[in-house]
Amino acid sequence: MRKLSALLISVSVFSALAQEPRSNVSFSDVLAVPFAEPDQRIFYGDSPIQFVENWQALERQSSAPIILSIHGGCWLNAYAIEHTYAMNTALRDAGFDVWSLEYRRVGDHGGGWPGTFNDIQNGLVTIAAQYGGEQALAQRDVTLIGHSAGGHLALLAGKQQAALIDRIVGLAAITDIKAYAAGENSCQQAGKRFMEGADDQAWKAANPAEQAAQHITYLFHGDADNIVPVSQSHEFATREQVEVVWLEGAGHFDVIDPQSRAWLTILNKLKQLSAQD
Repeated sequence: MRKLSALLISVSVFSALAQEPRSNVSFSDVLAVPFAEPDQRIFYGDSPIQFVENWQALERQSSAPIILSIHGGCWLNAYAIEHTYAMNTALRDAGFDVWSLEYRRVGDHGGGWPGTFNDIQNGLVTIAAQYGGEQALAQRDVTLIGHSAGGHLALLAGKQQAALIDRIVGLAAITDIKAYAAGENSCQQAGKRFMEGADDQAWKAANPAEQAAQHITYLFHGDADNIVPVSQSHEFATREQVEVVWLEGAGHFDVIDPQSRAWLTILNKLKQLSAQD
């Protein structure tokens, strides 16, 4: 019955994708997209929100490319992993083996810097263990993806776990937390809360813009994004090994919406990159 249910959900997602792609979607639009539940959940800590979830590639091939996904949400515990279930399902349906990380955030005991980032690193180690360890995972094609604040964490994690991944993909990623937290919108102000009590050294350690790039990085950013300014991608793009894809008419949530026009561009690029290896 579970397999039949998953099939029906996949068909539903496919039917939705057959509609005319949309642009500049809202957060509630993303939440309304059909999705499949994860195939498994594995805990990496004592907190009930320290876990990773897996959407297994439909073909169950040992050579399927792997995506490690870090959700966004302004580093706040008001935004949990579930809002990326539709994206993770779409990636699974496209042939990827998908792992998504949940982690402690601002508002959770132990959340904020550096606890949140420690969770990301521990979650990645736990995922590697499912493939037989870090050396075994390093033999696979692995893309680390992060959206918004999750993009900030992915850029940092890519440096710390350089041997595990082939590339980083930032979806409306926050690349300079110091500049971002100086802004006035609610997500920018959450950046201050995330770094509350941090000294100068901690701010530097938490800021991708102040660290050398370790991997080829692809940034996707909508020109209608009113949550993460396009300057975050513009300035990071001056580095070597960084490529920016600008998405015309796309807002902040288009990049995680399988029904958006922007998503078609992102998915095609992900397929192209994984096929190269």
